[in-house]
Amino acid sequence: LGRTGVLIACYLVYSLRIRANDAIRLVRKKRPKSVQTSGQILCVQQFEHYMLPQTIVFSSKETLNLTKDKKTSEFTLKQYLYRQRATLHGLEERAFRELPKIVYCLCERLLKLCGCQQSVGMDFRIKNKPFYKSFMVYKLRKTKPPDPTTPEEAATELDQVTALPMVEWRDPVEEDIERNLESVSRITGTANNGSIPALQIHEAFTVDHHSLPEERLKYLKQLRNDINQQRDAFDKINIEEDPTILTGLLFEWLEGLKQPVLDREDLSLIVGRAYNVESCALALTMEDIMLVEYLLRFVTRLRPLAANKKVDILKRLLASLTHQTVSVNGRCLPMRKDFQRLRDGTCSQVINFMLRMIVELQKDMVKPGRDDADVVVPQRRFRIKAWK
Repeated sequence: LGRTGVLIACYLVYSLRIRANDAIRLVRKKRPKSVQTSGQILCVQQFEHYMLPQTIVFSSKETLNLTKDKKTSEFTLKQYLYRQRATLHGLEERAFRELPKIVYCLCERLLKLCGCQQSVGMDFRIKNKPFYKSFMVYKLRKTKPPDPTTPEEAATELDQVTALPMVEWRDPVEEDIERNLESVSRITGTANNGSIPALQIHEAFTVDHHSLPEERLKYLKQLRNDINQQRDAFDKINIEEDPTILTGLLFEWLEGLKQPVLDREDLSLIVGRAYNVESCALALTMEDIMLVEYLLRFVTRLRPLAANKKVDILKRLLASLTHQTVSVNGRCLPMRKDFQRLRDGTCSQVINFMLRMIVELQKDMVKPGRDDADVVVPQRRFRIKAWK
C-alpha cells in the first residue's frame, strides 16, 4: 500500500525541485493516509538526496539551497554530463549525451536573436538522430582510435612558445561582402530577419560583464539561481532578448566549472599538435573536444560578421575555456577574476588551431537531410502546480 503516493511524491521532488518532506505533505493532503511507513518516507528522502544535487546547472563554491554538501555544488564538465544524463530523458537525453544543454540553449538563443539559427551545413534541431553524431570529431572517433599523448610532449612547451601570426581565415560564403553587410545591419538594426544584428552579439561577447548596471547584474544572478532551482527556468532563456545576459550566463557556466575545459595539459597538447587538427582532436578527451567543436560551429554560424570579430569571440571563449585572461581589443577579459593571464604565444597557437579546425569543419559540412519528418518538436510541458 502507498506505492502510488511514494511515486507521486518522488515526481514532485523531481518536477518542482522541492524537499522530500514538503512533497510528502502535499501528497498526504490530497491522498490521506498515504506515504505513512518509515520505509516509504525513507524512499522519498533518498530520492531527494540523489536527484536534487543532479539538477544543479551552475557550479558554485558556495553551498546551494538544493544541496548541503559543498562537494556536490562543484563539478567538472565530465561530471556535469553524467548528472545531466540522470535528469534528462527521451529525445533530450539522446541529444545532449555529449553536450551541456545549458550551452546549447544559450548559443541557439543568441543565434535566433540575430537570425542565424538556420545552419547551411547541419541541422541543429532536436531530432531522433542526435546532431552531434554529424560532428567531425564524433565521426573521427568512430573511424580512428584516440591518439594518446606522446611522452615527448612536455608541459614545458607552453613556456617556450612565441607569438605567431594568426592563420588567414576567409569564410568562403561571405567574406567578400560581409563588410558592406555589417554596415547595412548596423544602420537597419536587423540581420537575416533577426531582431538584432550579429555585430551586437560580438559586442555582448567582448563587454566587461562586471561593468553592467547594478540592476542587470542582479537580474543575471537571479536568473542563474532560478535555473538552478526551477525546472521550468530554462524557458526563460528562450524568451530572453538581451544578448549580454545570455553571454553572461554562458561565461558564468564555463568559468564556474571546478576544472577548466582546456587545462594546462590540453593546452600543451594543442601547442604540440596545432598543425595537425585531426591528431589534436583525437588526443583531447571526448567531452572537451565535442564542446569546443560545437562552440566553433556556433561562431561560424554568426553572419554577417567579419572574420576578425569572430576571432575576438574565439579569444573570449578561450578565456572561459581555460580559466585564464586573454587580451581582446587591448583589454584582458574576463576582468575582476582571479585568473592568470594566458601567454600570448600559447593564445595565438590555440586560436590558430581553432581557425584550422573551422576550415576543416567548413570542408566537412554537408547539406542537411531532406527528411524533415525526422525532426521532433518537443511537446509542450505542462507546469505542475502545488496543491492548495
